[in-house]
Amino acid sequence: MSITTIYRCDKCDQEQNTGDQFWKVTVSAQMVNSTFALPPFTNNLHIEVCKLCLESFGGFITTSPDKKIKTKDPTIDDLITEIVILEMENQIT
Repeated sequence: MSITTIYRCDKCDQEQNTGDQFWKVTVSAQMVNSTFALPPFTNNLHIEVCKLCLESFGGFITTSPDKKIKTKDPTIDDLITEIVILEMENQIT
């Protein structure tokens, strides 16, 4: 008997057999003059996304120039809204 884990992106539904290229996206804050980070504001509200979706949020991932996604940079409000909407959809299903 064997167990297979499938990783599915919460944004685009792409599936992979490994979690090597998946990231958990949350919202948190840190005071400007402090090294102390506050816990995420969203109390376990997060999404897990693939590399391409992380890049679409403006996440820092180095890629070759020919593979960059050409989109306008999202605002922080856009990112928070998308995370909350995706998490709410995940809780409904």
